[in-house]
Parts: sequence; C-alpha cells; structure tokens
Amino acid sequence: MKKFQPQGLVADFLSAALEYVRHWPWLLFLPLAWITEAGVCGCWRGAECNRPGKHPLIKGSFNNASRNESTIKRWWKRWPFANIGICTGWKSSLFVLDVDPRNGGSESLAKLIAKYGELPDTLTCQTGGGGWHFYFRYTSPARFRGKREDYPGLDFKWDGGYVVAPPSLHYSGGVYSFQTDWRTTTLAAPPEWLLELIRVDENPK
Repeated sequence: MKKFQPQGLVADFLSAALEYVRHWPWLLFLPLAWITEAGVCGCWRGAECNRPGKHPLIKGSFNNASRNESTIKRWWKRWPFANIGICTGWKSSLFVLDVDPRNGGSESLAKLIAKYGELPDTLTCQTGGGGWHFYFRYTSPARFRGKREDYPGLDFKWDGGYVVAPPSLHYSGGVYSFQTDWRTTTLAAPPEWLLELIRVDENPK
C-alpha cells in the first residue's frame, strides 16, 4: 500500500487545540478521528469509514464538546493525532459558511456575491479538500437551514454542527490552513442578507 504523504508538516495537535482555547474562550471543541499513514480513517472502520478524519471521537458528539483546558489535554493525550473540531451554533457564538467546490460551491458563492455583494473580511480557512470555510461570530440564537437547493455546494454551519480546523489532515493528503492570521483577524458578523437567505420562518403564514 502506498504510504500516505500529507501535503505539509504534521503539527502538534494538542498545542494547537490549547492555543485556540486560550485565544477563543467562547468556542467549544471536539476531538475528531485522525488520518493514518495509509491515508485512511484512524477509527475501527478504517478504509470503510465514510467520513474519514471528520467524525467525533467522543460520545454525544457536540453535546459533550468542551472549552476546558484539562479536558482538551485529556482528549489529545489519549488521541495525539486527532483532528480538531470546532462546534458551530449559538453556544459557540460561531457561524461558518462552508464552500465545497467539488459540488458546485464556487459557482454558488459567485452567484451570491453577484447578487448581494462581497462577503465581509473575516477569518478564512482553506480546507484539506480544496474548499473554504468563512468564520463569522454571531451571538443570537435562531433557526437556520443548513442548505439551499438553489445554491449547491454551500453548507451553512449552525446549531448542532462543527467544522474541521487547522492543522487537521484531510484523507486526500491536504492540510486545513487558515488563510488569514487567526490570532489577529477579527471574526466579522455574517451579512444580514446571508442570514435572511437561510433563516427558518418561525411563524409561517
């Protein structure tokens, strides 16, 4: 079997997770399955896993996510190569626009920008699979839909969701990486037009 070769250095995941917790004390974190040297998921399913390197390693998933340093240390000492998951939703005050070019996300994003204007400057991550995550800070609880059929390839990450964060590895060999300095970049509020696009009407007529 061909040895898996990540496109970048494999980082100290525990140190990265602790840095995030200290910089973003309002976020909630999860340990996710890792990618082995063979390029398959580190869980018991191995090559048969349909979400390699992306599913939580703890029971209860995001319901048991944590921002406690002792818990973070315990998780990554148990699974030192675990990918890092950041929960989205009002408990984390985080909203993420996930763009997947393989499913038409680039075209859908261009369509949105042409109609409503550019996204505000905010923290941006290139995913290990060649997509993009746009991080926004949003503090009001609300209900949003995760997808829209008229904008394929876009996922709107909110309550009950999470994203894979740098320096996590993708099964393709790609490495998740922030494209702006996460230590100094302010998380912008999501544009109101974007929220209105996916908001669930609580009182439909």
